Amino acid sequence: MEIDESLPEFDRGLLLGSPLHSKNNIFDPGYMGSYFQTPEQVYESLQNMSELAIENTESFQALLEDSHRRGLGLYVTF
Repeated sequence: MEIDESLPEFDRGLLLGSPLHSKNNIFDPGYMGSYFQTPEQVYESLQNMSELAIENTESFQALLEDSHRRGLGLYVTF
């Protein structure tokens, strides 16, 4: 929560991704946030994490690096 609260809204979106939704429904099975990143967005997030140099995000950066290396997208949920 500290990391999320310390980031501007624009940067939060770059790191989390985009919610999946239609006009009347949003995919959020846990009701706390559910986001998707394409492989291209994973690369952008990885670049942003490096530029922002946020403490205590090593495990998330490792996940981004692994996803990027494997050409995968990412599903982030809470």
